[in-house]
Amino acid sequence: MNILLVRVSSLGDVLHNLPMVADILRHYPDAAIDWVVEEGYVSLVRLNPHVRKIIPWGLRRWRKSLGSRQTRSE
Repeated sequence: MNILLVRVSSLGDVLHNLPMVADILRHYPDAAIDWVVEEGYVSLVRLNPHVRKIIPWGLRRWRKSLGSRQTRSE
């Protein structure tokens, strides 16, 4: 079973959800867990050896560019 966790924007959310990986594996021992997370928190999620793949997402960078002329022209 493949599971994708999406917790990207808040340090507190990421911290509180780290133990969830162990809970998932307790119920689904064969699960492969990937995690989408804000770029700045990748090193924190990397501390959990049970996360197969970490997918960094630049949410904060993306939000800053919403009002830019280039973004509006796209």
